[in-house]
Amino acid sequence: MSQLTQFKRIQEGALSLVAPGEHLSGYWRGEDSHFARFTQAKVRQSGSVTQRELCLSLSAEGRRANLDVTLSGEQSEDLRRLEEALSRLRAILPALPEDPNLPAPPPPEAQDSVSQIGGASQIESAEALSALLSMASDLDVVGILMSGTVSRGVFNSESLTRWSERPAHQVDWSVVHSADRAVKCSWAGEAWDLSALEAKMSEARSQLEALGRPAHTIKPGLTRALLSPSAVSELFETLNVWGGWSIQALREGRSPLAQLESGERSFSPLISVLDSVEGVAPAFERDGHLRPNVALIREGKWGGALVSPRSALTYQVPSTGATEGESAQTLSISEGTLSGEEALSGLGTGVYVSDLWYLNFSDRSRACVTGTTRFATMWVEGGEVVAPLSVMRFDDCLYELLGERLEALSQARALQISTSTYDRRSLMSSLCPAALCSGLRFTL
Repeated sequence: MSQLTQFKRIQEGALSLVAPGEHLSGYWRGEDSHFARFTQAKVRQSGSVTQRELCLSLSAEGRRANLDVTLSGEQSEDLRRLEEALSRLRAILPALPEDPNLPAPPPPEAQDSVSQIGGASQIESAEALSALLSMASDLDVVGILMSGTVSRGVFNSESLTRWSERPAHQVDWSVVHSADRAVKCSWAGEAWDLSALEAKMSEARSQLEALGRPAHTIKPGLTRALLSPSAVSELFETLNVWGGWSIQALREGRSPLAQLESGERSFSPLISVLDSVEGVAPAFERDGHLRPNVALIREGKWGGALVSPRSALTYQVPSTGATEGESAQTLSISEGTLSGEEALSGLGTGVYVSDLWYLNFSDRSRACVTGTTRFATMWVEGGEVVAPLSVMRFDDCLYELLGERLEALSQARALQISTSTYDRRSLMSSLCPAALCSGLRFTL
């Protein structure tokens, strides 16, 4: 039975239980996922996860209570669970205080259904994994493949229905040279692309030879740097998850981008950032409010905040349909003009940073971050990779690194889907270019 068919049955069953004066909404989270862990180019663990969850929200007389229900897929059993959950919600509701900022359901003019449906068979995933391991049969490769279809749906007793179902495939792997030296690779997309996987593996092979050379050490200070799309993604995701564009974080003084919002600081005009609806995440939040494209940064300047329906009432500002956490679901950073062939030659002499590790804020109010380099971070001379770089810590202000020190962004952008699988597969993603900077501040 398809996820959509199951959703419709659950919707029908739940709405049949609504009593007069009650408002009921349901937020569906489903996935049919396949996972495979591999080491030394051999599959060591393989399995599938079929998961169906429903968050029921019951509202009456200005109060609201929520309860998560795990669904079995068996209709009579699921109906019993829904009846039990509604009984518990009805018992809890009168004990709750009235909520002055309880969001209203989406307006009647927004009652249309949103559909984003796609899919891919598990056989295709198995073929992709087989092809990847065949490419790496002579290498020490370790990683994980995650594949399958994820869905989100919303319904309520005001006749609203929304549905999103998308395929999401990704591989996160490392090619190990020796000890702590390895090349980190990742690929993600809605459809398997064996040529892209082959290109990634070919690039990893080219870096393995350099990893065998003695490590190069540099002195602390500013060093010319080329940041990979993965490294750029790490920087922007750190801003995102710590409330960079959250209206609540801004009003409470917690946002690392407060100086950008106030106009005190700016990024390079090359930087434009969008919270896009074109990613794996649905184009609606858990109550069904539509989530449009939101310009977060426009040519280095503040674009706008992410505002959830609750925050819209709290702060008396228009809602952008943001999730409760007010984080961008699909960060899309503008592409530039730097071609792949020009990237290392444009760097000249400096550091190619493939990955950043242990990233955190050293001064959140000023958007200063610290972290370490890891995996195949290379020392480059004359546009040629000459040696791996010793593990280094950096500490830098993003307004400077991606401001006056940003020289160019790459034409090509890489899709990064979150590898988090706590409770369920995450749908957050980013689309990022590489960044050529005149200096990255290393500290030790």
